[in-house]
Amino acid sequence: MDKDFLLLGLFGLLTSGAIGGTVAAWWLPSRLARALGTVALTVIYLVATFLIVNVSTEGGCMHGFIVVLVAVPLSALTAVGMLISAIIAGFTTAAPVSRGRRLRRQLAMGSCIFLLLCILVGIALNQPIRAMWYERGLGDRDASVRAAAADKLGEIGHGSAIPALCAALHDADATVRQRAAFALLMIEARSAVPALRQALTDPSPEVRSTATTALGVLGGTAIAPDLIGMLDDESPAVRKAAVQSLDALDPRWRERPGTPRTIGARAAPSTRSTTIPVR
Repeated sequence: MDKDFLLLGLFGLLTSGAIGGTVAAWWLPSRLARALGTVALTVIYLVATFLIVNVSTEGGCMHGFIVVLVAVPLSALTAVGMLISAIIAGFTTAAPVSRGRRLRRQLAMGSCIFLLLCILVGIALNQPIRAMWYERGLGDRDASVRAAAADKLGEIGHGSAIPALCAALHDADATVRQRAAFALLMIEARSAVPALRQALTDPSPEVRSTATTALGVLGGTAIAPDLIGMLDDESPAVRKAAVQSLDALDPRWRERPGTPRTIGARAAPSTRSTTIPVR
């Protein structure tokens, strides 16, 4: 919902700037300049509205319903009004411009430029603002809320959330720790490699498996010895993740010194029946 409110605010600023720009365009001395200027503003307005709607609907057709419900009809009405204004302006002779009127025109144009700059800054800050919002969720008392916040931070993909997600790798709930590791993988947070290496010793096999997968993507070949160590993990899922990560990092990892001949050979007795030969 916070994303919807942010985008609705941006759309409101955009609409205000478009209307203000249309009013200011009427003070241009040339009929052609007034008409073309208004048409150009209309095109910019529709493109920017499309981008706002597109951002709001990321993740599926049910996302951003409020933004779509408000922005689509209102932007259509505003654009039609701007085009009608452009047509009228093309056939209307401008009155002589006095000094006071010229000053008002400059103030109006300056206000429109300021509004457009606000919109651009708002779009640029969209990801970090959303990331800050969901970082608060990582401190919630409810583990399900913390897990959902980690998922959202992974979807947003902004690097500002990396420290909070690294801290979440030490959460009391295993699901939260697993989601945090996966979010770091989604963000491609290479700076989180040390924290993910510590997660390889997590008591939860789901956390160890996700951390192993993440390190296979983020750690580079230097992490191969750690992943080779995971081949003896008691969990088949962790061992499988280690093999896949090693295959992606170094196709010749089986030739490294210390690599066990059989994956899982030194695992817990209950899992030795799932050993996989290293070929």
